[in-house]
Amino acid sequence: MRYADSKCQVVSVGDSYIVKGNDVFTGRAVEVKIPGEALWQYRQGSTIQDSMHMLTVDEREFLMSGIYEGFEELFEDE
Repeated sequence: MRYADSKCQVVSVGDSYIVKGNDVFTGRAVEVKIPGEALWQYRQGSTIQDSMHMLTVDEREFLMSGIYEGFEELFEDE
């Protein structure tokens, strides 16, 4: 979660966390809700795919790289 840890705001809401930031390509605001247990598992060494399986691929990618919607435009010609 390199991008989320360094560039986003994290707010605790009950037993979950909301990560707020901007898509690095579009600049649009993105919010991802992470269950507290999933974040704990990730911080203990579980992969993001295993610990945060309830999130979409786009949400997990945003947490790691800051890219939420820009992949289609980035690799449009391939």
